[in-house]
Amino acid sequence: MKNCISVLFVLSVIFVIAGCGDKESNKIPGGKNEVYITAGLKVRPLTDVKFESTPQRIARGKYLAEGASHCFLCHSPRDWSKPGAPPIETKKGSGAIIINEKDFRMVAPNITPDEETGAGSWTDDMLVRSIREGVGHDGRALHPLMLYWEFKYFSDEDLASIVVYLRTLLPVKNKLPKRNMPEDVQKAIVNFPRPIYKPAPEPDFSNVMEIGKYMTEISGCVGCHTAWENPLNPGAFAGGLLLDRAKDSAYTANITPDQSGLFYDEDTFINVIRTGKGGAMHALMPWIVIKNYTDEDLRAIYRYLKTVPPVRHYVNNIGKSMYCKLCGGSHGAGELNTAKNIKIVKVKPSVYSEYAGTYTSDEGDSLTVFRSGDSLMVKNEVEGVTAKLLPVSSTEFASYTLPFNFKFARNIENKVTALSYHLYDDVECKKVK
Repeated sequence: MKNCISVLFVLSVIFVIAGCGDKESNKIPGGKNEVYITAGLKVRPLTDVKFESTPQRIARGKYLAEGASHCFLCHSPRDWSKPGAPPIETKKGSGAIIINEKDFRMVAPNITPDEETGAGSWTDDMLVRSIREGVGHDGRALHPLMLYWEFKYFSDEDLASIVVYLRTLLPVKNKLPKRNMPEDVQKAIVNFPRPIYKPAPEPDFSNVMEIGKYMTEISGCVGCHTAWENPLNPGAFAGGLLLDRAKDSAYTANITPDQSGLFYDEDTFINVIRTGKGGAMHALMPWIVIKNYTDEDLRAIYRYLKTVPPVRHYVNNIGKSMYCKLCGGSHGAGELNTAKNIKIVKVKPSVYSEYAGTYTSDEGDSLTVFRSGDSLMVKNEVEGVTAKLLPVSSTEFASYTLPFNFKFARNIENKVTALSYHLYDDVECKKVK
């Protein structure tokens, strides 16, 4: 069951997703080291698990760490003079300062096995909890720039393989400063981590579509290729999100199966990823590590993306930025787009009162649905973001600002019991009051 946090997660808190590795990381600004805020943080107690190191796990862990999980794009200095800004091989995993402003410093720690400055003294479960649950080895809440909200999809075995592989890295001594984060940001991020108690099985590796969905999940495609921050939201994977890193910026592409998006064939898709469009693709798109995927995994991702709802959203970084009626932003080809057309049906406002209430997922995330006059609203209690819902049927509601619809369910007694939405799978949040 996916978290309801996916409903409205706010990338403005995250700053940017893909382009880690500050070009000016040798300049450390002033500011005090923070005192970690932990009030309200949900934390799973550590276990004494110790993963067996096998050749199979090392190979799988290397493949994932240097591909899907993008470990070394943040946890290494990068060579920005080369296409894609690859990690510097001799400093791989040694950490880096990735945001470096007057009152805000983000640091990706040294994850090599160095005992003094790295992860050599961390237990296996400390690494697991950091990667997938957002709680550091020292018990602090990690900033969502550490992509645990997408790494939560990793199976237990794949996560064990990553940990085993990280233990094989050459230890690199690299002492880094602590992060420095404003108090309001610290208070906000304690709401994001979610403990994982249930086993996470591997996908069915004989099923191409299941592999494609799994690789798309752990690669975080929907995070970058969905216009979460825009005034309007065209749809999941429909692009248009502005990524801004250091002095670089780019709008993400539409990768839905539309003529304005993923219109080309599998072989072209693989070539685009492998070469980064001949080295011309922006480094904010982590093609420099995604190119390490096997042809089989890239084909599976392509075939999965071909099943997502198509959205007509023209986006590029070449033409003059023009206002886009579909996403509410301004980007290349924006003038070619038309506004989202939601066909609203008439529903008695009194029905909205029946839908009003608090809905939670198995992981404890919370949505509040409430009536505001003759409108139905939904609020994500983690981020405090509110959206207006428009009826497309008596039980299903769409939104101009969300990339999916909500459906309300009733029991045999006609009482509202849950709401659901579809991102990768159908996500159910049960009505608790």
